[in-house]
Amino acid sequence: MVFLRRDHDNYSLADPYYPEFPAIAQPSPATTDPASAVLREMLAVVASPTTSFEEKSEILRVDYALPPTNDVRAAFREALPSAAEPDFRQRLQGELIYFGDIHELPSVAQLLLNDLATKSQKGWLLYAIGNHVSDRRAVSALQPLLRSSDDSIREAAVEALWHIADPASVPILAKCLTDADEQVRFYAVRAFSDIANQTDWGGPAEYEFHEHQQKYLSQWQKWAKSARQ
Repeated sequence: MVFLRRDHDNYSLADPYYPEFPAIAQPSPATTDPASAVLREMLAVVASPTTSFEEKSEILRVDYALPPTNDVRAAFREALPSAAEPDFRQRLQGELIYFGDIHELPSVAQLLLNDLATKSQKGWLLYAIGNHVSDRRAVSALQPLLRSSDDSIREAAVEALWHIADPASVPILAKCLTDADEQVRFYAVRAFSDIANQTDWGGPAEYEFHEHQQKYLSQWQKWAKSARQ
C-alpha cells in the first residue's frame, strides 16, 4: 500500500520517510470505505501465516493507529500460532494485552517470572500490563507477579491492580503497602484511593507521596484493616 497526498491535480507521498506498507492481494468489498479497506489490508498482513516477520513488524510499528476492536484482536490471535520466533510472539502477546485481550496474560506472567521475556520485549510487556489491563478477571494472573524479586514486574502488576480498582483486591494491595519498592507502594495507595473513592484522600501525585508517604501508608493500612473486618 502506498499513501498519497493530493494537492489539486498533483500527488505526493503522504510520508516520505515511510511511504508504503505491505499488503496482501485480496478482493475488497465494493462498499468498504477507504479507512476500513486500509485497516483490512493491515490486519490481513498481521494474520497471514505467509507474510514475513519484517512485513508484520511494519504494521505493528503503527499499532497506535489501530482501533481496539474485535477484528484487531482476532487478527493478533490468528497470528500467534505461526509466530515461532520468541521476540515476535511476545510482541503479539503484548499487543493483545494492549488491546484489552487478557487471555495471554497468564502465559506472559510465566515468561516474566521465569526470566524468559526477551530483552527487547520485556519492557513492552510490562508497559502493556501496567497501563492497559483493567479487567477484573486479570487479578488472578497478576497475583504471582507481585511475588517477583524484580521491582519492575511488581510495579507493573500493582499498577494494573490500580487501574482495575476491584474491592476484592484489598487484601492483595494491603501487602503492597509494605513492599520494599516505593513505586509499588505508591501504586497501591492510588489503588486504594480509587477503590474507596475518598475525595479527602484522593490519590497523591508522586512527589507528594514521596514527601509524605508514611501519612498515606498509615491511612490506607488502617482503612484496609477495617474494610476486611
